Amino acid sequence: MFRWAVYDLEWTESDGRKVSKILFLMFNPDDNADTSQKFVVACNKDRLKDKIKEINLELQVNRWDDLNEEKFIKKFMR
Repeated sequence: MFRWAVYDLEWTESDGRKVSKILFLMFNPDDNADTSQKFVVACNKDRLKDKIKEINLELQVNRWDDLNEEKFIKKFMR
């Protein structure tokens, strides 16, 4: 099971323009009863993020159902 992921999200706009954004995903399941694990995930994310300079969006994912490219793309189309 991953805790963090860096994801290159790519899509094509309606005008044919290709778009690429870098997402930083933090997975911290709601059903994880071990609060020490949740704390470790949350506390160490900044150390990892500091090494990646091109992050366009940070998202916390609490369920596998939250991993949805279409939802991620919509966050950039506001």
